[in-house]
Amino acid sequence: MNQNITILLISLNNKQGKDRRDSLDYPFTWIKAQCYESSPDYIKENWKFRHNQAEKKSCGTYKKLTYNKKKGIMEGLPKHSKVKGLTGCLASHIKALEHIVKHKLNNVIIAEDDAQIDRFRINIPSNYKNKKLINLFNLNKLPQDGATLLGATLRSAAPWSKDIQFQKGKNKKDIKKFKQGVNTINYKKHRWTQTHAIFYPNWKIAKDILHKIKNHKGKFKSPDLLMSDKKLIKYLHYPSLFTHNDMIDKNRKPLHKSTSQIMCKGQGIIKDYIMLGKDYDIVKKHTLPFLWKKKKTKKRKSKKKRRSSKKKSRRKRIPRSERTKFSRPNYYSARKERKKRKSKRKSKQKSKRKSKIY
Repeated sequence: MNQNITILLISLNNKQGKDRRDSLDYPFTWIKAQCYESSPDYIKENWKFRHNQAEKKSCGTYKKLTYNKKKGIMEGLPKHSKVKGLTGCLASHIKALEHIVKHKLNNVIIAEDDAQIDRFRINIPSNYKNKKLINLFNLNKLPQDGATLLGATLRSAAPWSKDIQFQKGKNKKDIKKFKQGVNTINYKKHRWTQTHAIFYPNWKIAKDILHKIKNHKGKFKSPDLLMSDKKLIKYLHYPSLFTHNDMIDKNRKPLHKSTSQIMCKGQGIIKDYIMLGKDYDIVKKHTLPFLWKKKKTKKRKSKKKRRSSKKKSRRKRIPRSERTKFSRPNYYSARKERKKRKSKRKSKQKSKRKSKIY
């Protein structure tokens, strides 16, 4: 029996978001990502701030953060703050979960626009017009009693000081111990960051996770830290089925700089729960070309442009220094004919002059 998977893609409605959507080679349903201004008040008012995230005064101290309910803005934050992007990210994931619950969707992947499908692990169907992927992978292997991570970065459990040593080499040893397929996440040893691909088996599980996020009593954080702290995601699929890549343009060509819409700098390639880095060679290795060629839409030229293009399309004369036997077909025979014509013209002109004189 064929089961369908729907991919809900979270992406901003701007130029960068459009370029990222154009770079994807799988069908999706676009959910417009929330900005800081459009995110709900209960998130903005109860956000967890650090003292150094506020705007600095001229004397060197930081401003006090106070929430203005009329404007819906936290006063004291700088214009380009990382916190604004994180609040929008959490609000966007809540919006996607609400969409699942409202339409009662089953077998849904909530992905971000920097999530690239790994083609060697997932078969993409030939029919790209449908918004559902048929037989994306065997759904019977994935558990139906909880959400499953399909791509993230594995971290050590709290505190964060342990994670520095963990990322140096211990993470690879722990990841090698994972079995092929579904693994339960041991939150005593590990936690995870980045929410670029999560699988929700049915709308009831999505509803339960949404209820726990909305009724969170403490301060709100980024969606990955909030979900990992509350242990909302039970399982992890190894190897990862989605690769994080924020160093790619709309034509799927690697870039020299990573760009993130939440932070100033991106994070590059994240594959198999390991952050590989931002080096150009690594990005080039893990970016594949399109499965199909994009059709270029040709605009109809005006009459003036058509005339100019016709003039340009005429054959240009080859200079004598660059001429060869093979530069133009029958070059020397054409040259002889031209000389004959010239000589005939000259003889006619001479005869006319003589007739005028006499």
